[in-house]
Amino acid sequence: MQSEVLEWSAGFTAFWATGLDHYQVRAYSAWYRHITLSMTAAAFLTILRRGAQKGDLQSVPEI
Repeated sequence: MQSEVLEWSAGFTAFWATGLDHYQVRAYSAWYRHITLSMTAAAFLTILRRGAQKGDLQSVPEI
């Protein structure tokens, strides 16, 4: 049950935070560009979230 809740919340976060809920399909090429950018943003946010949980994030001077 807990894994289902985590899976749902991760999907909802990706859906809401990356703009997947703000698009109406007008052309396939435009939809493809939008979904590619949104899923890339979702992957980036997931990587940041996992890094924050592990404490692996670097500060600006370290970069």
